[in-house]
Amino acid sequence: MNFLILTWQINSIKLIFKLLFFNLKKKETNIDDGTATNAQTSKQSGKRSS
Repeated sequence: MNFLILTWQINSIKLIFKLLFFNLKKKETNIDDGTATNAQTSKQSGKRSS
């Protein structure tokens, strides 16, 4: 039981770091590409999450 909780915590931390890193990468590309591509990527991420 304890081991399962530990692995779950590690996995959730990994997921949070992935999301943070992905958001940072998106912000960097937004500066380069502009707002038009930003709107497209936000639509795609919305489809993925649902």
